[in-house]
Amino acid sequence: MSFTAPLVISFLFLVIIFAFKSMSKKSLVWSIKYKSHQIEIKNKYDFTVNPPTGSGNLLVDNNSISSWGLLLPLPNKPFVCVSDISEEIQSIEIYGAGAFRTKLSIKVNDEFIYQDNLNIIDRYLIRNPKLIEKIKRSSGL
Repeated sequence: MSFTAPLVISFLFLVIIFAFKSMSKKSLVWSIKYKSHQIEIKNKYDFTVNPPTGSGNLLVDNNSISSWGLLLPLPNKPFVCVSDISEEIQSIEIYGAGAFRTKLSIKVNDEFIYQDNLNIIDRYLIRNPKLIEKIKRSSGL
């Protein structure tokens, strides 16, 4: 008798529980120094309520530059594009990805200055944008 199938099913069940627990409610902050400027991205979301809530804010030198509501970003399109911020910062683009936790890439003046590490599941989602669209539709985002 094979014990592999029940073991795999148990493992997948634990992974799903961990994923929902880790995604349920978060408040995340990224702080990056660029030349003489401090760039800060704040993101918070709560999936424990119905409908889910969330928001984000881009700050440069403690000045709010852009804000957004709850979203599921596509990794090949920036979800924030801002231009003409200062003499040193002509543009900022923020890309997002992540299966269980938000992962960012930040592009300033057409140069990536920050990138979170992606795990194997994050990379799988990036290669399958149709799956991301299905997730967006099913979650109402």
